[in-house]
Amino acid sequence: MAEKEVILPFDQVYLGHSDEIGGGHLEDATDVTLARENENGLLLSPEAEKFVTLITLHGLLPSEAYTQAFAQEDEYGKLIVPDMPAYQARVLLRLPEIKEAIEQQRAEIRSWTKTSVEEVEMTHRRIMMDPNAKHSDRIAAGKALSALRGFDAQPDMLQGATIIMQMPFTPKALGHQAVTIEHQPLDKAVNE
Repeated sequence: MAEKEVILPFDQVYLGHSDEIGGGHLEDATDVTLARENENGLLLSPEAEKFVTLITLHGLLPSEAYTQAFAQEDEYGKLIVPDMPAYQARVLLRLPEIKEAIEQQRAEIRSWTKTSVEEVEMTHRRIMMDPNAKHSDRIAAGKALSALRGFDAQPDMLQGATIIMQMPFTPKALGHQAVTIEHQPLDKAVNE
Protein backbone atom coordinates (compact mmCIF):
# COMPACT_ATOMS: atom_id res chain seq x y z
CA MET A 1 0.00 0.00 0.00
CA ALA A 2 1.44 3.36 -1.03
CA GLU A 3 2.09 5.76 1.80
CA LYS A 4 0.06 8.95 1.41
CA GLU A 5 2.05 12.13 2.08
CA VAL A 6 0.49 14.58 4.48
CA ILE A 7 0.08 17.96 2.80
CA LEU A 8 0.21 21.05 4.94
CA PRO A 9 -2.99 23.09 5.15
CA PHE A 10 -2.69 25.38 2.16
CA ASP A 11 -3.96 28.45 4.02
CA GLN A 12 -1.09 28.14 6.50
CA VAL A 13 1.56 28.24 3.80
CA TYR A 14 0.26 30.51 1.03
CA LEU A 15 -1.59 33.80 0.72
CA GLY A 16 -4.02 34.94 -1.93
CA HIS A 17 -6.54 32.09 -1.94
CA SER A 18 -9.78 31.88 0.00
CA ASP A 19 -12.95 29.80 0.21
CA GLU A 20 -15.08 32.64 -1.16
CA ILE A 21 -16.72 32.33 -4.55
CA GLY A 22 -14.06 32.98 -7.15
CA GLY A 23 -11.40 32.87 -4.43
CA GLY A 24 -9.63 29.95 -6.04
CA HIS A 25 -8.98 27.79 -2.99
CA LEU A 26 -6.68 24.99 -4.07
CA GLU A 27 -7.71 21.47 -3.16
CA ASP A 28 -5.11 19.13 -4.61
CA ALA A 29 -1.66 18.99 -6.19
CA THR A 30 -2.90 19.69 -9.73
CA ASP A 31 -4.58 22.90 -8.54
CA VAL A 32 -1.34 23.96 -6.85
CA THR A 33 0.65 23.24 -10.02
CA LEU A 34 -1.78 25.27 -12.15
CA ALA A 35 -1.67 28.18 -9.70
CA ARG A 36 2.14 28.18 -9.72
CA GLU A 37 2.19 28.28 -13.51
CA ASN A 38 -0.50 30.96 -13.79
CA GLU A 39 0.77 33.24 -11.05
CA ASN A 40 4.51 32.69 -11.55
CA GLY A 41 4.89 31.42 -8.00
CA LEU A 42 2.71 31.79 -4.94
CA LEU A 43 2.97 34.30 -2.10
CA LEU A 44 4.00 32.93 1.27
CA SER A 45 2.00 33.42 4.45
CA PRO A 46 3.55 35.32 7.39
CA GLU A 47 4.12 32.00 9.17
CA ALA A 48 5.97 30.54 6.19
CA GLU A 49 8.06 33.72 5.85
CA LYS A 50 8.88 33.54 9.56
CA PHE A 51 9.91 29.90 9.03
CA VAL A 52 12.32 30.97 6.28
CA THR A 53 13.70 33.83 8.38
CA LEU A 54 14.27 31.63 11.41
CA ILE A 55 16.30 29.21 9.28
CA THR A 56 18.37 31.76 7.39
CA LEU A 57 18.92 34.59 9.88
CA HIS A 58 18.76 32.77 13.20
CA GLY A 59 20.25 29.44 12.09
CA LEU A 60 17.56 27.28 13.66
CA LEU A 61 17.01 23.71 12.61
CA PRO A 62 13.96 23.34 10.35
CA SER A 63 11.92 21.49 12.99
CA GLU A 64 12.57 24.18 15.62
CA ALA A 65 11.87 26.94 13.08
CA TYR A 66 8.58 25.24 12.13
CA THR A 67 7.57 24.93 15.79
CA GLN A 68 8.22 28.62 16.45
CA ALA A 69 6.70 29.88 13.21
CA PHE A 70 3.48 27.85 13.21
CA ALA A 71 2.76 27.78 16.95
CA GLN A 72 -0.57 29.43 17.82
CA GLU A 73 -2.02 30.89 20.96
CA ASP A 74 -5.40 29.70 22.21
CA GLU A 75 -8.04 31.86 23.89
CA TYR A 76 -6.42 31.29 27.32
CA GLY A 77 -3.00 32.47 26.20
CA LYS A 78 -1.45 29.00 26.07
CA LEU A 79 0.86 28.19 23.18
CA ILE A 80 -0.32 25.34 20.94
CA VAL A 81 2.64 23.60 19.31
CA PRO A 82 2.03 22.00 15.89
CA ASP A 83 2.11 18.21 15.56
CA MET A 84 5.08 16.45 13.93
CA PRO A 85 7.25 19.55 13.40
CA ALA A 86 10.21 17.66 11.91
CA TYR A 87 8.08 15.93 9.30
CA GLN A 88 6.06 19.06 8.50
CA ALA A 89 9.28 21.10 8.17
CA ARG A 90 10.66 18.51 5.70
CA VAL A 91 7.47 18.73 3.65
CA LEU A 92 7.62 22.52 3.73
CA LEU A 93 11.29 22.58 2.65
CA ARG A 94 10.38 20.63 -0.50
CA LEU A 95 8.11 23.40 -1.78
CA PRO A 96 9.71 25.47 -4.56
CA GLU A 97 8.50 28.78 -3.07
CA ILE A 98 10.17 28.01 0.25
CA LYS A 99 13.40 26.94 -1.47
CA GLU A 100 13.40 30.15 -3.51
CA ALA A 101 12.70 32.33 -0.45
CA ILE A 102 15.56 30.69 1.47
CA GLU A 103 17.95 31.23 -1.45
CA GLN A 104 16.87 34.88 -1.79
CA GLN A 105 17.47 35.56 1.91
CA ARG A 106 20.83 33.78 1.85
CA ALA A 107 21.90 35.82 -1.19
CA GLU A 108 20.88 39.00 0.63
CA ILE A 109 22.86 37.96 3.72
CA ARG A 110 25.90 37.21 1.56
CA SER A 111 25.66 40.69 0.07
CA TRP A 112 25.64 42.20 3.59
CA THR A 113 28.79 40.39 4.63
CA LYS A 114 30.94 41.18 1.61
CA THR A 115 33.94 43.30 2.53
CA SER A 116 35.47 45.52 -0.10
CA VAL A 117 39.21 45.90 -0.66
CA GLU A 118 38.91 49.58 0.27
CA GLU A 119 37.51 48.68 3.71
CA VAL A 120 40.36 46.26 4.38
CA GLU A 121 42.91 48.83 3.18
CA MET A 122 41.45 51.55 5.40
CA THR A 123 41.53 49.20 8.40
CA HIS A 124 45.22 48.44 7.84
CA ARG A 125 46.02 52.13 7.39
CA ARG A 126 44.14 53.02 10.57
CA ILE A 127 46.18 50.45 12.53
CA MET A 128 49.44 51.64 10.97
CA MET A 129 48.76 55.28 11.85
CA ASP A 130 47.41 54.65 15.34
CA PRO A 131 50.03 55.94 17.82
CA ASN A 132 48.52 53.83 20.62
CA ALA A 133 48.79 50.52 18.71
CA LYS A 134 51.60 48.11 19.54
CA HIS A 135 54.59 48.31 17.25
CA SER A 136 54.19 44.68 16.21
CA ASP A 137 50.57 45.37 15.17
CA ARG A 138 51.62 48.43 13.17
CA ILE A 139 54.36 46.45 11.40
CA ALA A 140 51.99 43.55 10.68
CA ALA A 141 49.41 46.00 9.28
CA GLY A 142 52.10 47.54 7.05
CA LYS A 143 53.12 44.11 5.76
CA ALA A 144 49.52 43.14 5.11
CA LEU A 145 48.85 46.43 3.32
CA SER A 146 51.92 46.05 1.11
CA ALA A 147 50.90 42.46 0.32
CA LEU A 148 47.40 43.69 -0.51
CA ARG A 149 48.81 46.34 -2.84
CA GLY A 150 51.24 43.85 -4.41
CA PHE A 151 54.44 45.63 -3.38
CA ASP A 152 56.03 42.43 -2.12
CA ALA A 153 55.12 40.40 -5.19
CA GLN A 154 57.94 38.28 -6.58
CA PRO A 155 58.36 37.97 -10.33
CA ASP A 156 56.51 34.96 -11.60
CA MET A 157 58.82 32.00 -12.07
CA LEU A 158 58.06 29.53 -14.76
CA GLN A 159 56.81 26.29 -13.33
CA GLY A 160 59.52 23.64 -13.50
CA ALA A 161 62.28 26.19 -14.19
CA THR A 162 65.84 25.32 -13.20
CA ILE A 163 67.48 27.49 -10.56
CA ILE A 164 71.21 27.88 -10.96
CA MET A 165 73.11 28.51 -7.74
CA GLN A 166 76.80 29.47 -7.62
CA MET A 167 78.50 28.51 -4.40
CA PRO A 168 82.05 29.30 -3.31
CA PHE A 169 82.73 25.61 -2.61
CA THR A 170 81.98 22.29 -4.26
CA PRO A 171 79.40 20.33 -2.33
CA LYS A 172 80.23 16.78 -1.31
CA ALA A 173 78.43 14.20 -3.44
CA LEU A 174 75.64 12.59 -1.51
CA GLY A 175 75.23 8.87 -1.77
CA HIS A 176 75.17 5.63 0.14
CA GLN A 177 78.05 5.26 2.57
CA ALA A 178 78.64 2.47 5.05
CA VAL A 179 78.28 3.37 8.71
CA THR A 180 80.44 1.72 11.37
CA ILE A 181 79.62 1.71 15.06
CA GLU A 182 82.68 2.50 17.16
CA HIS A 183 81.36 1.46 20.60
CA GLN A 184 80.12 -1.72 22.23
CA PRO A 185 76.42 -2.51 22.00
CA LEU A 186 74.49 -1.55 25.10
CA ASP A 187 73.72 -5.17 26.05
CA LYS A 188 77.37 -6.12 26.59
CA ALA A 189 78.22 -2.91 28.41
CA VAL A 190 75.44 -3.38 30.92
CA ASN A 191 76.19 -7.09 31.60
CA GLU A 192 79.96 -6.61 32.21
